[in-house]
Amino acid sequence: NALNGAYAGLRSLGCYGRDWPVIGDVQADNEFIESRNAGRYLAQYNYSVTVTDGVVSESWGNAYTVIQRANQVIDASFTDKTATAAEIAAIKAQAYGIRGLVYFKLVNMFAKPYTVDPNSLGVPITLHYTPGATPTRNTVGEVYTQIVSDLKKGFQDGPAYSDGSHLSKYAMEGLLARAYLYM
Repeated sequence: NALNGAYAGLRSLGCYGRDWPVIGDVQADNEFIESRNAGRYLAQYNYSVTVTDGVVSESWGNAYTVIQRANQVIDASFTDKTATAAEIAAIKAQAYGIRGLVYFKLVNMFAKPYTVDPNSLGVPITLHYTPGATPTRNTVGEVYTQIVSDLKKGFQDGPAYSDGSHLSKYAMEGLLARAYLYM
């Protein structure tokens, strides 16, 4: 159930449910803003995003909610006697994959590219469920190191492909290849 909560967070409007796919297209030449637009994504379209932008705030908050949910799964000690060690490892592997995926998206949205300056400020890394924490920003290089670590752990014990709604070990391997490409 906790893992399902992490997956549900990815579907939120501030993540893959709307904003992340749209922002990339709006900032490229794949979409345009009509005059009838209600005002959404104008800052992204004009490359004039400020710290008070609601789309950015929602994306940031939803991303860290997903990360905290994944952290809870990773840190959980399973006492359910009906789950095998392999099933528990597969559950945790998916949580590592989710965390790696979200950090990959965050560092690419809110930091300089790795190839420009891996020592520049990236995003905060939180590896344990810590409500109310205010971590400092890690470097882009540190975030990529965490992404690679998470995706390798996810690939190691991840489940084989079963359906398009869960991360398989092959999806995590693809994400790992993409992270290496960006590096």
